[in-house]
Amino acid sequence: MRPPQDRLTCAWCKKRLADDAEVFTINVKVKPEYDRLAREQAGQIIGFHLFTLGRDVPAIVAGAASQAKKAGKDLMFPACSMACAKALEATLHHEKGLVDPKIS
Repeated sequence: MRPPQDRLTCAWCKKRLADDAEVFTINVKVKPEYDRLAREQAGQIIGFHLFTLGRDVPAIVAGAASQAKKAGKDLMFPACSMACAKALEATLHHEKGLVDPKIS
C-alpha cells in the first residue's frame, strides 16, 4: 500500500506522485549515530533535512521487519523520474555525514 497521496512527493522537484505513476527510489543506509532515529520512525514518511539543499525532503523509513530493512536500507527517497533520482543521488553524496547513498 502506498502512503497517503498528499504526503508523498518527489524528494528532488517536489512534484506530487500520482497513484499510478512510476516511482524511483534512492535507498540509503544511515550512519550509525542515526540508527536510533531510524528505529523510532520505522514505517513512517518523515521530513529529512538535506543541508546541501537547505530543506526537508520526504523519506520513507524502512519498517523494522521489512525486506528493505533486511537488505540494509534505512531510508528511501522517492523521485518522479530518473533525472530527479540522479540529481538527488548526487546531492546525497554531499550528505556523507548523515547517509550512505545506494541507488536502486
